[in-house]
Amino acid sequence: MICKPRLTEVWGGLRRSYDTPAGQRLVLVAGLLLTVAAASLVYYRFLDQWFFRDDIVWLGAAKNPHVLESIKSAFEFPRGPTPYWRPLADFYFFSMYRLFSLDAFPYHLANLVLHAATAAATVMLIRRVTRSLAAGILAGLLFAVAPAYGTGVVWISTMGSLMAALLSVTTLVLFLRFWEGAAGRRTLVLATVTFTAALFTMEASASLPVLLVVLGLAVKLPSDRPKVVAFARAVLPFVALAAAYGALQLSQSQIGSSTQYQLDWQAAVRLGERLRWLSLPLSTTDYGSWVGGAQWAALATFSLAATVALLRRQWAMPALFACALIALVPSSFLAGAFFPRWVYLASIPWAGFIAALTVTLIQWLSVRHVIAGAAAIVVVLAGLGAALLPRDTEVQRWMSGQAAQTEGIKDALEDDCPMLENGETVFVLALPFVDPSHLVLGLIQLVRPETKVVHIGGEGFDLLSPGDCVIEWRGGKYTGTAGPAYDAGRFWSVAVAAPCPQAVPWQQAGQHVDDLAIVSGSVTRVDRVGQTSILHVGDRGKFRVIIPPHRRAYFPEPEQSYLGENICVRGVIRGSTDRPTMTVRSSDTIAVEEATELGRLERGYLQAVSSTIAAGTSEVQRGIIATRGLRLPRG
Repeated sequence: MICKPRLTEVWGGLRRSYDTPAGQRLVLVAGLLLTVAAASLVYYRFLDQWFFRDDIVWLGAAKNPHVLESIKSAFEFPRGPTPYWRPLADFYFFSMYRLFSLDAFPYHLANLVLHAATAAATVMLIRRVTRSLAAGILAGLLFAVAPAYGTGVVWISTMGSLMAALLSVTTLVLFLRFWEGAAGRRTLVLATVTFTAALFTMEASASLPVLLVVLGLAVKLPSDRPKVVAFARAVLPFVALAAAYGALQLSQSQIGSSTQYQLDWQAAVRLGERLRWLSLPLSTTDYGSWVGGAQWAALATFSLAATVALLRRQWAMPALFACALIALVPSSFLAGAFFPRWVYLASIPWAGFIAALTVTLIQWLSVRHVIAGAAAIVVVLAGLGAALLPRDTEVQRWMSGQAAQTEGIKDALEDDCPMLENGETVFVLALPFVDPSHLVLGLIQLVRPETKVVHIGGEGFDLLSPGDCVIEWRGGKYTGTAGPAYDAGRFWSVAVAAPCPQAVPWQQAGQHVDDLAIVSGSVTRVDRVGQTSILHVGDRGKFRVIIPPHRRAYFPEPEQSYLGENICVRGVIRGSTDRPTMTVRSSDTIAVEEATELGRLERGYLQAVSSTIAAGTSEVQRGIIATRGLRLPRG
């Protein structure tokens, strides 16, 4: 009886202090600092990673020594030197490469700064849309720490998404300031500039004019015809810019370039998949099979909440829900597998929707029972605190391992091949890598641009000179060996895996779901989730072998025994056709294929064998050469 009046008095005092202009400014500054700190706390652990995969493509284009030529090629259409038409992203890498070369730390730091700045800008945007500082701060914190976008912050190549998101939020804030009358026409002009920059950075920014309309009407409905005309005139420049940009992108897809955009009705299915992920961004690998049903339930709940708010004419929540959906539309036209980093821009209005819903519920509880309202605040803060605990999503762990492999090859080139000079050769042997065709060769040309890479079937190993170097995987790491070490008539062999009897290739494992089968393939990665070990077999780990925690004692160390090896695994295939898995319970269900020694090979014989391998191995066709002491991946 005594506690409740005192709590009410304390709560009332805090509300009165919060409602003053000075209190609002103090809370806003504290919220912005807290948002930046939260983003830094989650992602600082990735600052020491090196480059990998598409980073090599961007940096390879950025090393062009001619400034004007690089700028011209970045604006070439339908595409420049990189996979998509993103001129500002090209120019960003060109500038960063001039400043920092192959020091990855500044690139990662720039990603972190962009993410933290976007989280702070989210506070300002959601505060303006919802008229609630608490909702703005909560949205910024949610966006800063949410695992929704996977590698969206920790992968250097995704800086386009980060920069475009920051430019997009800036555009929205500037436009809303103009529309509400808080700023003049110069602000509108500046908003068109930031929007143009966003379009030049990432395709998802094309949805911005629709977001402007939705949020503008949610913030301030035009009360008469002149104001409707004024609103239309304010939006028109953005619509014109987006239409011109869309025409360029459409012509790119019609010309038949390497773009992955497909204009078909399957986009609606992909849009639902992205929104379901955004509703509850948890992977089944990390949290179990219950996640799929929980995601649909969360989406249904949030959709109901948005509908109720719309019927009650509380425009902020349904507007933010709609903006998240609209921001996902451009990526829904991307065919192929879904990557969480595509939801980065949509996560901004979605965080605002969740924050507005949470604040509304807390206010509703506080009016009815002050203790319940205080308890709800504690629960929200505890949830945010739990999100700040050091943890990675599945895709972040995968990326970290690949970045470590890339750095291992770079270290082997620099430490073991110090004498490489112009015209000398790097021989690349078969390496346990996800995509060596464009990665390894591009990496060598980036680290040692003065050298050349010999393809199998070209000059043979008998032509090694003292300055040449051979890169291989040996003793659990990447190593380089100088040419003289191989000049004394070495025995060269191609290790060809003996086929498993009646084995199903890993590519066909999805066709045998719920069947007892033997599957063969190369182990390209080994992950650990708690005490569970996961062997990823084949290209991009499309087939997975799971060693559960209670059976770990019955297996050797997977990293030492299986990584880079061709294996045959026996058991029942589970999962889906596009993500088959097999759970094993004893080491006798996994066999490592034995290599057949082909002995000493003359150059012509080596070419004949390599041409046979190349008939079914894209890596060899693209210049990856096979070699001594290493089993060739079957996939």
